[in-house]
Amino acid sequence: MRLNVRHLRPSDLQGLRWRGYIRESSQEQTDRGTPVERQRRDIERAAEELHLVPAPPLWYERTGSGEAVGAPEIERAIEDARRGEYGVLAVFATSRLARNRAEAVRVKAALREAGVAIYFVTERIVSGAYVSSLAEGVGEVLDEHANEERRLFVAGGLREKQLSGRWVGSVPYGYRKHLSDNADGSRSWDGTLEPDPGEAPIVRRIFAECLSGNSPGDTALGLNAEGSNNRGALWRKSTIRRMISNPIFKGRLERYRSPSSLHYFPEADPKDGIQGLDVPWVIVSRAEWEAAQRVFPGRRPVPAHAGRRYPLSSVLRCGKGGGRMQGAYNGKGDRFYRCGTRAETGTCDGPTVKANEVEESFADWLDGFRLPEDWRLAIARLREPPKRSGSKEAKLRAYLERIKGLYAAGDMEWTEYAAARDATREKLAEQAPPDLEGVERVAAILAELGPLWREDPQPALPAALLDRRIVRDRRLVEFQPKASLRPLLEIACVAKVPRVRSRRCATPSPRTSMTATSSPSKVSRT
Repeated sequence: MRLNVRHLRPSDLQGLRWRGYIRESSQEQTDRGTPVERQRRDIERAAEELHLVPAPPLWYERTGSGEAVGAPEIERAIEDARRGEYGVLAVFATSRLARNRAEAVRVKAALREAGVAIYFVTERIVSGAYVSSLAEGVGEVLDEHANEERRLFVAGGLREKQLSGRWVGSVPYGYRKHLSDNADGSRSWDGTLEPDPGEAPIVRRIFAECLSGNSPGDTALGLNAEGSNNRGALWRKSTIRRMISNPIFKGRLERYRSPSSLHYFPEADPKDGIQGLDVPWVIVSRAEWEAAQRVFPGRRPVPAHAGRRYPLSSVLRCGKGGGRMQGAYNGKGDRFYRCGTRAETGTCDGPTVKANEVEESFADWLDGFRLPEDWRLAIARLREPPKRSGSKEAKLRAYLERIKGLYAAGDMEWTEYAAARDATREKLAEQAPPDLEGVERVAAILAELGPLWREDPQPALPAALLDRRIVRDRRLVEFQPKASLRPLLEIACVAKVPRVRSRRCATPSPRTSMTATSSPSKVSRT
């Protein structure tokens, strides 16, 4: 529900649940007096003055440099706001919410749509309020200008550092920082790299296997099987491909600047394009590196029909590990859906399903819908509150608050809390009466869905009907409709779901799903 903040004053926030957002991105800001500790302390003091109620976990904390667009902390704050977990987001200052006006406008609009007010502690204003809108707007402009000026200074420093032969960014696999001796007897990083004795042989092996004809996927599977890891992570074929195309391994330090990008260099910088120089940090020879590029080019062209060939990939999930099922095909032109985790790392033994069969089963499922004549009466009965439904809903909400308190107190792990919370919210959603208006719109075209899908199998149709998952086991396909459509589809579902062959058996999901039975008015739940 959108929040009207135009005439909202700080005193009107009293009694609301609050959380705080903290952002620190440079040492200069810390030196100027806005470290994390001060931001947290001032936000807590303001919350106490306004008599706000804490809503644990209290903090969304972001540190480090980089653009704030899509930062996971602010996105998590927006998602929690949409779930109604708090009512006020307290921020230290207008300059701490976002790095530019466009991102600030997007975040503020999203939080208002979710019914959450933003309170800026330093300025003592509610975002969007009429009495402070002018000061807030001017502050945004000044903050954006200061950030842009600082970014240009940092960009120039990074450019000159790289052009002087020093490394910029995280150290790539196969290398370590080179330490040099100082006059006082100590050692420190001089900005250059050197081959790591433990990792450089793995890089040479990857290039050797590439030249011998092994694919990046096979190389990744072999390394994982031997217990080798990519600094604690599993090897993936995408990682291998990036390593093969990285010129640093042949001793060439390059940084490409797109003319449309403003991240590292000013727009007027004459050094657009690829900037590079030779460095002595060589792991493979130049001839080996160039030969590897001929075997595996850096990027493969994407077929024009790629988005249409696997229309169920948006909703298909592996019944073994829960990962997204990706499209794949063999040399004979046969199409399959397989677990993405299995394809990348080989750690999932979930089934591989023939694309034609699972897509045909979805079309047959659509063809099996037949609305009885009294379907409107049946839906209306579902809208009637069941006996003692209020008591059950109250118990579920009380259980949500109880497990939230256990998690806040540290007596419950996050994974356990998240699973119990999501399961309870599903049960609460089932207590709500269905949206009859939306159901009637779907019912009007329900009989035409099967022919529409067979004629043009667009991914939008399964995404609109299903709860973003189709759980499979060895013999059965189970479809999980969206909660708002479940009453209608339960009444209309009369066809059996065809059996689909797969290469391995997957563990059935414990989530509620729909499978057709022989009875025209009954749907089994597993």
